[in-house]
Amino acid sequence: MYLLIDTASNLLTVALSKPNGQIIRKIAKEAPQNHSDQIMPALQELLPQADYPKVQAIACAQGPGSFTGIRIGLSLANALAFAWDIPIVGFTSLDLWAGFVLDFFQSEQVPEFSELYNKEIKKLELLAIISAGREQIYLKKYQLIK
Repeated sequence: MYLLIDTASNLLTVALSKPNGQIIRKIAKEAPQNHSDQIMPALQELLPQADYPKVQAIACAQGPGSFTGIRIGLSLANALAFAWDIPIVGFTSLDLWAGFVLDFFQSEQVPEFSELYNKEIKKLELLAIISAGREQIYLKKYQLIK
């Protein structure tokens, strides 16, 4: 199981995923300029003490986004990776959001979407967009061909 940490935006996100990328559990909450106060309680809620040994690696957002938020997430990820003697890798926040959307389509939460995805969609294009402030955006295009 992998631990995912994203503190690059006003939304604090911590999640657990399977090695194939499927999200097992996630916590996402508004935390504008408050990541340092909320990240440990969110992590404790996400990952009970008994599950710590099951974490095989940590993936942490490297941006784009808030410089201070990114430092908070990377500092925690580095400390946990060192304490648990596991690897740490980086990803973009845009990758994480595209993964959440893909997971939503593949899940059974909304049967119409999962049925459409599983039977009819041969190619899926996603645009992940995050506000960059000052009327600018960060954008990344993803393409999944089945």
